Amino acid sequence: MPNNKVTARLTSVLREVVGLSEASLQQKNLPLFSARGSIDSVSLLLLVMAIEKQFDIVIDDKDVQPKNFKNLKTLSAFIERKLALRKIP
Repeated sequence: MPNNKVTARLTSVLREVVGLSEASLQQKNLPLFSARGSIDSVSLLLLVMAIEKQFDIVIDDKDVQPKNFKNLKTLSAFIERKLALRKIP
């Protein structure tokens, strides 16, 4: 089950860092990387840094792959997994 708090915080980060509109962000399956170029390489770097700061997690280079950053839904799920791992002693 998706965590609405994670999604809300992530939506805010995407709006601020990437400049996605509120209407775009309402579509949880909207591709973050598309022919229209919502996110380019520089935006991706800024996004990763903002997510790390916002959620107090570390995103390894190996984590930055399409299956984790495909859309809002997959990115939220990825962050939730990282948060869960952080809580394990």
